[in-house]
Formats: sequence, structure tokens, C-alpha cells
Amino acid sequence: MRIPFVSDALYRRKLRRELIKTAHHDYFRMLADNESLRAEVKSLRDQCRESLREGRAMAVKTQDLTVAANRLATTFQEYGTWDGVASSLTCGEVDAMATLLAVVGKSDEALLWLENHTELSDDEKDTHRVDEHGKPIDLKEYLLDLAA
Repeated sequence: MRIPFVSDALYRRKLRRELIKTAHHDYFRMLADNESLRAEVKSLRDQCRESLREGRAMAVKTQDLTVAANRLATTFQEYGTWDGVASSLTCGEVDAMATLLAVVGKSDEALLWLENHTELSDDEKDTHRVDEHGKPIDLKEYLLDLAA
């Protein structure tokens, strides 16, 4: 026997319990998801902070290196050191000096090192005079390759 108003009330009560149970389940699932998202965001923030610290440290080191290289270039230029030293260095040593100077923006000084090394060197195997095909090397192009 079915009593309409009692059966409907019981049915509504049963639906309400299921709805509450589902809502609680969804609520706690969202809390768990939210916690994992918070942990992920915190991890990303920490990574960003570390990257910024490393970037600042690298910028300071780069600035210090640039200042030191500029001082080296200025000192060699003032005393004309490149004139007497470049010819006595090996091609690799001159390349290293020219690369350093070119990278910090002293391309003219770098070119002076290469030119003086090439002109005054008595080494017949100087790699700055001719390429592997016997063509004369354009030192400006060579310097651009070094600094790249």
C-alpha cells in the first residue's frame, strides 16, 4: 500500500541524502585538487624565485666580466701592447683575445689584434692569412665568426 504524501516525503528525503552525499564527495575532491594545485603553484613560485636569483648573479658576473674586458682592452690600447704582443702569440691565443674583445663590444680593438698578428707574424702557417682554399681571409668576416 502506498501512501502518497508519505512515499513522496520518503523519496524526497532519500534524494536529499544522495544529493548531500554527492555534494560532500565533490567538495572534498575539489579540496584535494585545490591542495595539489596550491602545491604546484608554490613549486612554480619557488622555481621562479631561484631562476631570478641565478639571473641576477649571472648579470652581476657578466657585468664584472665586461668591465674587466673593457679595462683590458683600454689598457692594451693606451700602451699599444697589441702592437708588440700580437705577433708573438699563436693564432689560437689571438683568436681568444679577439673573441673576448669583440664580445664585449670592442670590435675595433679585436680587429687590431688580428691585423697586427697577421701582418707581423713570421709564421708561414698563420691561419689568419689565407683560408683552406688559398684565398685571403677577410679579417672583419673572420671576427664576426669568432664573436658569434
